[in-house]
Amino acid sequence: EVAENRLRAAVAKFPHSYSLQVSLIQWLRSNRLLAAKPEIERFLKLYPASAWGHREAAIIAISSHDLPAAEEYCRNAIDLEPNNDTAHFLLGRIAFDRGDLSAARQHFRVTLQKNCDHDSAVSALLQTCLKPAERKEQLEFVLEQLRVQTTFGEGVLSYRETAVGRIEPDVILSGLEEARSNRPDLWHTWIAVVQQLMSMNQRKRAVEVATEATERFPLT
Repeated sequence: EVAENRLRAAVAKFPHSYSLQVSLIQWLRSNRLLAAKPEIERFLKLYPASAWGHREAAIIAISSHDLPAAEEYCRNAIDLEPNNDTAHFLLGRIAFDRGDLSAARQHFRVTLQKNCDHDSAVSALLQTCLKPAERKEQLEFVLEQLRVQTTFGEGVLSYRETAVGRIEPDVILSGLEEARSNRPDLWHTWIAVVQQLMSMNQRKRAVEVATEATERFPLT
């Protein structure tokens, strides 16, 4: 309550401060959802071209179980920022909540096509799969996005975490070794390989890779 009062006082003092209004809305969304709704509506009246505002409104609407409004906000956000991955992910959540797994899967795939490091989309994508063959196909899709895009590492870790127990361990290892070969500059690719080797009880090889990794990344 103290934090909210301070934020509201700051907004009242500087009513044209975009960043203060963003801070207030984010705090309300995390702590007082019902109070966030009128604030985001007021914000969008002031900044109708804010893609962030529409995405935030969609998150609030989803949390309030107002899926039609959430979808409209997502569409607005995509019109304003077509290459942003977040609104596509939110559309996936909306479709999933409606029970439309096919539509949800497509939205999560689009999310990953725009950002291969969107870790939540990786796990969400697998939740749309009901059969082992579907899981294998979608995990291969994730791996392909890591091949064709520039990853900063999070997607590699998410791939491994999501793939374990869903496809063969040697298939996972092969994909991770390929990622390490493509991006040896990322500590994430080395850690993922070490973790997979350990899970396969290949301890000697895991120690070798880990030793080389510590030499490459002494401060990591």
